[in-house]
This record gives sequence, C-alpha cells and structure tokens, in this order.
Amino acid sequence: MLVRPLDEVALPDPLPEDLTARAWDAASAPLFFQAYAEGFSDRLGDIVPVQAEWIASYAEEDEQFRPDLSRVVLEDEKPVGFVTCEVDGKTGWISQIAVVQEHRRKGLAHALLLDALQRFQQEGCEEAALHVNANNARAAAVFVDAGFVPRLIRARFMKEIALGM
Repeated sequence: MLVRPLDEVALPDPLPEDLTARAWDAASAPLFFQAYAEGFSDRLGDIVPVQAEWIASYAEEDEQFRPDLSRVVLEDEKPVGFVTCEVDGKTGWISQIAVVQEHRRKGLAHALLLDALQRFQQEGCEEAALHVNANNARAAAVFVDAGFVPRLIRARFMKEIALGM
C-alpha cells in the first residue's frame, strides 16, 4: 500500500485540447470498462471480466465508490484512460487507474492521479492511498513521482503439495 498526505497537492496539468474527461454515470460506465480492459490488457491477458459484472462491482456492490470523483478520459469519444475513486473516512482511495498503451508516457496517468488527489482534498480527505502490484514498476514510479510512499507490503505465498503419493 502506498500513501501520501493531501495537505499540499500540485494542480494537475490541463488535458490536451483533443482530450475530455467525464465522471462516472450510467452512460459513461461502459467507457470506463473499455478503458479498463484496454488499459490493463497487457496485465490481464485473456482474463477479462464481463462488462456488466465489472460495472456492478462498482455501481452496486462498492459502498465506498465515488462516481462523482472518478474520471474517464476520451479522445473523440474513445476512452484512453480512467481512474476510479473511493472514500473511506478521511482517506481517498485510488481504486484503479490505467491508460491505454498508445497514450502512455504522455503524462496522462500523472494528470489523472493529480486530478483525483485534488478532488480528495476538496472532499476533506487527509490522505490518499492505493495498492500497486510489486511487478508493476512503471505504475509505482508514477505514484512515487506524485508523492506516494510505502506504508505496508501485502504478499501472497504459495506452496505446491503433492497429494496421494
């Protein structure tokens, strides 16, 4: 888990003129899913959830989900990045953030992240938190660049057991 205080948040760079941002609503939720599926395609492989189930996991099942703070970025109505946000007490959570491959390394993830941090600050949150996979160095670098520091590390260990020998 990475965290950062929200006492001072740099203003995000404005999006390039050809990009627009939308908050989550019933009409934009499929765009968030499309950005998710394409943005994580190199990490998900062939394991892509069903769109309706993914949307319901936020809209219907996650009590801390904040659609008003979440954003999908569009280029000519095509999703190119997104961030989903949650609030738990005084902590703003970046649930997921991704940028499609052809728009990476252009500062879009950083802009989405800073925009979310600013929204958390306006909501009265005192810190922001997120989880990042240990094998995702590019994402971790974006978060560290935005002022996040490690608070704890979550690990999973597996051991193979031979049965019936």
